[in-house]
Amino acid sequence: MRTPEKRLSDAIDIVVGGRDPDARRALAADLVHAPQLAALVAELEQTLSPMAVRGTEVAPPADLFAKIEAVLDSEATINAYARNIRLDDPGWQEVVPGVLKRQLWDEHTFLARLEPGCAFPPHDHPWTEHCVVLAGDMQVDGVSFGPGDYHAPVAGSHHGNLRTENGLLLLVRRAD
Repeated sequence: MRTPEKRLSDAIDIVVGGRDPDARRALAADLVHAPQLAALVAELEQTLSPMAVRGTEVAPPADLFAKIEAVLDSEATINAYARNIRLDDPGWQEVVPGVLKRQLWDEHTFLARLEPGCAFPPHDHPWTEHCVVLAGDMQVDGVSFGPGDYHAPVAGSHHGNLRTENGLLLLVRRAD
């Protein structure tokens, strides 16, 4: 199975003529069995086709492919030693309508995302929660918080609705 980085590298080779001709022909033959690769090739061809009608052919800089490969290799390298989660990656779980939770490095640390106008219902805190507003706004029991603000309800506390007017991205670390 091809990784996204490998699919991109293969698609670039098909479209712009990287690798030797036999390797390109083998990749092109794979398009029948690799719909994601075929879609990526079609997207690249559509994106690059206006450049083909602009006039004379210009050879790419000699180090262009090396630079592209270096970027792809860098992402593969960081993925080998780090856990990377992008904000738009799948894995968000709906807690209540309009409130999503995404676990990070352990079961005690997560992101919470609230859609504009949503609220998280009143609840008790059996443990202290360290909360940092990363983006948006948050109101808790009449107190407003914005980006960079810290809120830590202590173990045994209770609070009313946690709500947002414009949307909220919150980093939460539970302290057991």
